[in-house]
Amino acid sequence: ANRRFDEVRAKKLDEEVSKMSAARDAHSAELARLQRRLAEAGAASEKLSQVISESEAKSVELADLRAKLEQEGAKASAAERRAAEANRRSADLQAELRSLSARMSDLDRVRSILAALGGEVQQVHHSLSSVLKEF
Repeated sequence: ANRRFDEVRAKKLDEEVSKMSAARDAHSAELARLQRRLAEAGAASEKLSQVISESEAKSVELADLRAKLEQEGAKASAAERRAAEANRRSADLQAELRSLSARMSDLDRVRSILAALGGEVQQVHHSLSSVLKEF
């Protein structure tokens, strides 16, 4: 009876050891799965940190580009103002040139009138000289 009792007890202990081994194996598998997930999460975290760093670098680069764009915009505005001033000066000079051209035309007319009058004055002078010689 002791022997039978020991056999039953040994069998129960073997079953208990088998259950514990199976539980240990299941826990080991769960631990391995969790360690893999932890490693994956670490890799994802590292990747995320890298993306954040790249994003920050791009933000700085974008801010630099915005500043350059604003500078170029200011330069363009200044150039537009200078061009508008140059156009205004050009229009003023063209108006002055038209005025001078009209004056030159007037002077040419006066010159031709004076030349004609000069010829007539010479004829009158010549006629008067002839008349005076007769007296």
